[in-house]
Amino acid sequence: MKVKYLLAIGLLFLIPACATGQATGASTADIDATVEARLAIIPTPTPQIITQEVEVIKEVIVEK
Repeated sequence: MKVKYLLAIGLLFLIPACATGQATGASTADIDATVEARLAIIPTPTPQIITQEVEVIKEVIVEK
């Protein structure tokens, strides 16, 4: 008997919860506009050029 009541109460909560997404039109969101808006927030990185001088010492053996 309790199982029937729990099942009925569960269905009463489940059915309106599933129907609200379709009634409000939440599934028709403009995904492209959302992605473009989020990408506009991210700044474009600027490359940095780093130059470094390196001194190489080479020992050469000279035969006489």
